[in-house]
Amino acid sequence: MRYLIVCLLISLAALLIAAAASAIHILMKRRELRKSTHETIDPIEETDLKP
Repeated sequence: MRYLIVCLLISLAALLIAAAASAIHILMKRRELRKSTHETIDPIEETDLKP
């Protein structure tokens, strides 16, 4: 029983680390894209809908 709890905690920690790494990767890519374009995109101009 003790081994099952230890395995559960280890797999939970691995899952949290993977989720944090994914979030950091996404944030870094977004920041990189913003720096490369050097322009702000107006969401109203992007859509085909008229206000």
